[in-house]
Amino acid sequence: MPILKCEISLHTQPPDSARNDRGELELPTNWATAPWGRTFDDALAAISELPGLYTELDGSLAWNSLPGEARWQLFGCLYDRGAELAYVDLFGTCDRDSLARLFACVRGSIAPLMVQDRGRGVFFDESDFLVGQK
Repeated sequence: MPILKCEISLHTQPPDSARNDRGELELPTNWATAPWGRTFDDALAAISELPGLYTELDGSLAWNSLPGEARWQLFGCLYDRGAELAYVDLFGTCDRDSLARLFACVRGSIAPLMVQDRGRGVFFDESDFLVGQK
């Protein structure tokens, strides 16, 4: 299983975003306020069920590969906007399937996720990131 390098933030994808010719999302000016459709508490509870993942009540997390798997380690934090999840920061490395499971735990009911490459400041659809790691 390929190991992905992560220096990313997860956000809910606004419905009026569009892909440019490089596959990056072009976002409306109000993109940061797009509703998530998932509470901070529900997302934290869901990721807490992932094997090998440790959470704190403030939203911080550490996740290690299980014995016998290719080695990876991911750190991050969930952030809230009132009761709703606002965004998730992730740093480190993680295998693609495990990262997809984490994405599923925090994905809201309103829209798909988008991934921000923090180093370049660009956004991608979650499936594009998982398939091609832009």
